Amino acid sequence: MTQNTTIQWQTGTPKETGKYLITTKYHEVEVDMWLPAPDEYGDHWERHYDEDVIAWCLIESIEPFKF
Repeated sequence: MTQNTTIQWQTGTPKETGKYLITTKYHEVEVDMWLPAPDEYGDHWERHYDEDVIAWCLIESIEPFKF
């Protein structure tokens, strides 16, 4: 069974804390957390440098597979 889903990629800075599907400048798709400013680094990605993230999509916004 095949189901098509479109991911609504966004660029810039996420507006809310959460888990995101990201595309990096190295053409990789990964999962990372966008964190609020708890330290001297300000808002930032947990595992990636901001300049390495090209686009992102909040995982909660992706429709799960329907069966």
